[in-house]
Amino acid sequence: MSGRRNFALWVAALYGAVLIVLLCAAALLGAGLPAEHAAALGAALEGRSGALALGALVLLFVCAGAVRWFFGAYVMPPRALNAASMLIQRGSSTAAKSSRIVFVTCS
Repeated sequence: MSGRRNFALWVAALYGAVLIVLLCAAALLGAGLPAEHAAALGAALEGRSGALALGALVLLFVCAGAVRWFFGAYVMPPRALNAASMLIQRGSSTAAKSSRIVFVTCS
């Protein structure tokens, strides 16, 4: 899997999880309301739909920033170390002597 696709999947998963939590909180907020209060809440949310869409877009960028920070801090350093390491096998070509493996890192 490519790095961009992996990043996009992580952003989508985090964004979906946060949206589900927010939608569940909104559903619980309006669950036990009387009919007139539910209508007022619906009208208020309908009037603020532009602000809600902007908030969802900002949340997407926040999720992308959080995933980028996580990948930069915790995922990429071990991968970079693995890619920069080279295995060098030292020893003789005969089977009588044992060979040693030395890790050399490039910095």
